[in-house]
Amino acid sequence: MKIFYLRRNEEIGDGTFGTFLTEFKVPLFLTVEPNKPDRMVKGEYHCKRSWYNKGGYETFEIVVSGHTHVLFHKGNTEDDTRMCVIVGEQFESLHGKTAILRSWKAFDEFMSLLLGVDEFKLIVQEAPSWES
Repeated sequence: MKIFYLRRNEEIGDGTFGTFLTEFKVPLFLTVEPNKPDRMVKGEYHCKRSWYNKGGYETFEIVVSGHTHVLFHKGNTEDDTRMCVIVGEQFESLHGKTAILRSWKAFDEFMSLLLGVDEFKLIVQEAPSWES
């Protein structure tokens, strides 16, 4: 089974920003999630191929105990998600908020990377504190 990492790098007022990495810790995409307590806790998750009804496209669901439809999907800011993970390729300001852009392109690359894969393991990690 494929293994990927979601490394949360920074939690700011505009959301939690991170990096989606391969099992060899090679960065693939940028991510944005909601801030605590509206995001997954760190740990290991099973992800399975699913359908995003609201968006009308195929994706992967992150199986989170007590929750349904925690998905990878397209978007730009934490306002576009509820516990889900948005992938993108670039950080920038959008309408006065910190955002990730080129989400459609990143999401298409994400799904191409997982062509023929029905499930994978996601390990969610918190970055070490930058404070000394």
